[in-house]
Amino acid sequence: MEHIFDGGVEEAIQKLENPERVKRHDPALLFGRVGLRRGEVLADLGCGTGFFALPAAKSVGKRGRVLAVDKTPEMLKVLREKLERVGTDNIEVIQADILSTGIEKGTVDVAFMANTFHDVRGGSLKEVERILRPSGRLVILDWKKVPTQAGPLLEARLTPEEVTTILKGRRWRIAEQFDTGPTHYVVVARPPTKRHHADRGAVSSSLKLKRFAVIW
Repeated sequence: MEHIFDGGVEEAIQKLENPERVKRHDPALLFGRVGLRRGEVLADLGCGTGFFALPAAKSVGKRGRVLAVDKTPEMLKVLREKLERVGTDNIEVIQADILSTGIEKGTVDVAFMANTFHDVRGGSLKEVERILRPSGRLVILDWKKVPTQAGPLLEARLTPEEVTTILKGRRWRIAEQFDTGPTHYVVVARPPTKRHHADRGAVSSSLKLKRFAVIW
């Protein structure tokens, strides 16, 4: 989330901890809308100081788990301090780049990206696909491409249509799309099926054969 660090990490933390964020998002309502269930594993990719991770932990319950991933140690320090205060034990804090999380393959039910996808775009999908279960889903919450007092530069943002185009171009299946208010939208998608993987392999093999024939 490079745009948020323009004023330094301390300013970024102040923005993430600003109580005004609650006016833009109600995490409990959001997770209810996308069907986050008890017992599920959610990976919060780019978790920051835990604005969404803590409510997600309540939604998945004691039998579920939240994997809170961020590469910035100062952010995670704030999150760990919160966890000590509230005593939540179903959140695992992971310091890592969201493009290479180190999470075990096929163990995540919900990959959640809040205000992050516009920075990494399609580059994140390979890792998300790796960590998701075949029945899992990706939930993207991001800024609308409209002028707002807070948030990234307008030219850095993506419209929902641009997000779905990126996803469909990589064989992801769009499950749902909706607005969460005047500043944000959500896109929910499911990973490519095994058949799509097989199709891509067949196409690749076919292309190799054609190139081989041309060479000879």
